[in-house]
Amino acid sequence: MTRMLIAMALLCVCVPGRAAVEPGQVWLLGSSTTLDRDGAQIALRPGDRFEVLETGERSVFGRCSRGEASVEGRIALAALATALTEEQFEALRSAMTTYVYSDDDAARRAAAAMIRGFDQAGFALQEYAASRVGLLVEEAPNEAQTLTVTLPGGVRGQYYLVLPPGYDRSKRYPLIMTFHGRGGNGSYCQHWRAGSEARRPCILVGPTNPEPNQKSWWADESGELILAALRATMRDYAVDPWRVYAEGFSMGGGAATFWTQTWPDRFAAIGAQAFGTSRSARHRTGSAENMRLVPAFLVVGDKDISRSITFFKQLDADLTRFGTPHVFRLLKNTGHMFVGPDDELFAFLLKWRRNLYPRAIAYNYYRPPAGELEPEWVYWLRIREGTHTGRVDARVQGNTITVRTKGMRHITVYLSDWLVNLDRPVSVMVNGVSAHTGPVKRDVFTMLDVIRETGDPARLFSAKVEVRVR
Repeated sequence: MTRMLIAMALLCVCVPGRAAVEPGQVWLLGSSTTLDRDGAQIALRPGDRFEVLETGERSVFGRCSRGEASVEGRIALAALATALTEEQFEALRSAMTTYVYSDDDAARRAAAAMIRGFDQAGFALQEYAASRVGLLVEEAPNEAQTLTVTLPGGVRGQYYLVLPPGYDRSKRYPLIMTFHGRGGNGSYCQHWRAGSEARRPCILVGPTNPEPNQKSWWADESGELILAALRATMRDYAVDPWRVYAEGFSMGGGAATFWTQTWPDRFAAIGAQAFGTSRSARHRTGSAENMRLVPAFLVVGDKDISRSITFFKQLDADLTRFGTPHVFRLLKNTGHMFVGPDDELFAFLLKWRRNLYPRAIAYNYYRPPAGELEPEWVYWLRIREGTHTGRVDARVQGNTITVRTKGMRHITVYLSDWLVNLDRPVSVMVNGVSAHTGPVKRDVFTMLDVIRETGDPARLFSAKVEVRVR
């Protein structure tokens, strides 16, 4: 992998600099503009592709494409001042991929120099390039794979990977992570294969529970495997990072709910079938309030064990109270059994996108007393130091961010144009004390460092404010 990343960095050497606008070129727009089509004004956005057909002194006639749709018209020549040709954009994306994923310091320094050479590109286009880092595997396998990763502490973890038929690196696919029940393995994800092929092509990832005797999905090893499998798949394949889902049956249904309450910003929506939680899992999870922003599809039979029915009814009541979009199906004359990913469940999951930039956050956390609190992401906040239990409530109103915390000593507030207007001063208040008032500067390397750390190219944070909580 390192050799390939170094080669990608060296590929960028000849690219920085402006290109002359000529017919036949395809440009990616770097800022918002309008296309004039016979007097009708059509809004264009960063990342839209514009093929030049004719050039003029002040305007360019061409064809703009967005997805499968295209339209012809004229844009101002000045609109291409912050744009990049397709070749330049690919070189920038490759340099960013090297910076994010390489472990070779020399390659990363070379990539950073190349990225700085693209300063003329609009920041929105740099952000778009950052969201598309990865694609390290060029030849996709046709059959399901069993992949192995080494987890912290030397534990070996395995997960299944299934790519859709006709997989195309130029597209972006939803990712569904599935969690099996006790005694199963990651091949459980194959249950989704037929539905994916019939409805919408998806990338399927099925971790195999790494815990001894598969007593639960709650141990740290399970969480580490989940994150490692997500990171590797999003790095290597054409995953749409905004459309990542979790689903599980029995003990796996518990994994879907438990880890969503732990990391509510990791999944766009979840499905859980026939799960009865344990007392220790409920205690560590904190509360269903953590997943109030994550739509859920819940299924349990009326003949299942009583604690499973009780758990689902309580979760249904909690999500109803929080206003969370969800479906609760109590199946008649049905015991503890797998009912499969039917049309309703499949359609429910795939209509949602991850909500990484909510205007309001409410989060409870708990960590075992034996260990230190690890750094933890909660949407656009990062908990760096604190006690073993705590809570954070945060809200964005205009360009003012108000945070109230309990049990935290050091947090980082990450900022993005998706959250506030970074062209204007930003105010951050923490526990009634001003932590920052004034401008913040966008920095592409802040954004890339976050992606490198989290393995998540949807976290497009270009600025941050460090806060020592008083």
